[in-house]
Amino acid sequence: RNDRRNVRRLHIDEGLAVAQSLSLAAGVRWIDLGTGGGLPGLILAAAFPSISWTLLDARAKKLAEVRRFAAVLALSNVETLHGRAETLADAPAHRGQYAGVIARAVSSLHVTVALARGFVENGDIIAIRGPRAPQEASALSQLRRDLGVTVETVQRIDATMRPTWLVRVRAIGSPPDHFPRVRTELLRSARGGAR
Repeated sequence: RNDRRNVRRLHIDEGLAVAQSLSLAAGVRWIDLGTGGGLPGLILAAAFPSISWTLLDARAKKLAEVRRFAAVLALSNVETLHGRAETLADAPAHRGQYAGVIARAVSSLHVTVALARGFVENGDIIAIRGPRAPQEASALSQLRRDLGVTVETVQRIDATMRPTWLVRVRAIGSPPDHFPRVRTELLRSARGGAR
């Protein structure tokens, strides 16, 4: 909305570059965490039509537009989900039910991984990040122990208007029993201790 002139170069082209960098198995479910206006979820749904894409956001107004965009683009593999990740990740309909999570501009990498972890069991969490991605990824060692995740790759994506990196984190096994507590602690520390 604030930069319509650069929507194509900043957002669409970045999503296309991300899609070209991914190799995803067919017939599974992925979730776009904090999809906003549908990016990158709508682009990925077009690029991977054999995957079911759930586009999650806490803002119902944005999701109404996402549904409209999906209809215009004839994307039958898209569904929207309204709510907060920290709540839905523990709901039986979503906990461990996705092959992977993709997230762009959600929060710090620590918080992104913590929010995404509940959705995947033995799956991938892919975070689209900026130029500090290698440093952020190297600082995830605490989450490896607490959440059962490991950093698989940190990959620079070329042909984008701004520096773009993909951090692929592998979730191993079910989310741990103490997962909600760890996630709450991470979210609290990200907000400067506020509840």
